[in-house]
Amino acid sequence: MDKEFILERKIKMKKILSLLLVLVTLFGLCACGENADSSVFSVGDSVETDILKLTLENAQLAINLNATSYGTYSQIQSGNTTISEKYFTAEEYNPSTDAGKAYVAPKGHTYIAIECKVENLDRASVDLGERFLKVSYSKHEFKNLDLNYGCNSVNGYAWEKYDASNILLLAGETEYFRAYVDIPVDVESLEDEFDLTFYIPNSKGKTEGFRYHVTSGTIEKSEMTLDEAIYKFTSDEGQNYFKEHLSDYTTLSGEDIASLLNNSKSWNMTIKYSYGSWNGKFKFEDDLRIKETLSDGSVGYFNNRSWAVKGDNLILDNEDICKVLKLSDDSYLLTVNDEIYAIMN
Repeated sequence: MDKEFILERKIKMKKILSLLLVLVTLFGLCACGENADSSVFSVGDSVETDILKLTLENAQLAINLNATSYGTYSQIQSGNTTISEKYFTAEEYNPSTDAGKAYVAPKGHTYIAIECKVENLDRASVDLGERFLKVSYSKHEFKNLDLNYGCNSVNGYAWEKYDASNILLLAGETEYFRAYVDIPVDVESLEDEFDLTFYIPNSKGKTEGFRYHVTSGTIEKSEMTLDEAIYKFTSDEGQNYFKEHLSDYTTLSGEDIASLLNNSKSWNMTIKYSYGSWNGKFKFEDDLRIKETLSDGSVGYFNNRSWAVKGDNLILDNEDICKVLKLSDDSYLLTVNDEIYAIMN
């Protein structure tokens, strides 16, 4: 047989084999890849596979994320602080006050703040990783983005800090989470539209893609919450908050005050004076003395403080006639002559 003919046949066979390999690879990718729903969803819509349901509650382009946490002196000392209800949501960026803060996007980057509700429909645990999201903005597409979790709320409980790299849902569990992704582009406007595609696991070990089209609105500065006002009590902002909300709170009777204080509890106290403030703990003792715990941890009767209940007033140090207003089940506001005086919690 002619050598040139044999060589030509070998070359043709190699081309055919190469083509077959390409086709096999493509079919393999299609079989193992992520199924995509052709529908387009909006914020508030729910999507689901046979084992997991996801609802996109909010999504917003941002330069700055709220990272407010607060607490009493003892909580701060122990590291057990409370977070704001707005924690890890988009917040207006102010260069003069926010530069250098923990969650400010660097130049050339933009954050997308995300809040989701996820429900485990399976009979076993379901694990959401940190890379199940694709972002499409303008002509850019960003895949395999790290989802940076900030806080979560399990089965409707209060928001708590959450810095793990995944979300593990027990069978039948529902969880809200807030997180952000960092896209390496400066957007033209924080009101620009963008797409989020979530790849959600199913029972076959694959994922299904669901695309949300998001129209980002203007960030509105939210009113201070009660917890934030308690934390910022000594500031003008905190003082103004309570002045505006005095009519919202119930004033305790003398009987209620006595019952509240006669329980051997140590109360965290912040007192606002015209010249400054004091922070520590009061224990209202049966002999009408007040035992103080100072900010340095020392305990004693340092200022010879006393207390008494007369009529519907709490008398401190025989001179400050205080009304006691209930803010919540464990927080109380003290006023003197209708002026904001102290927080007790």
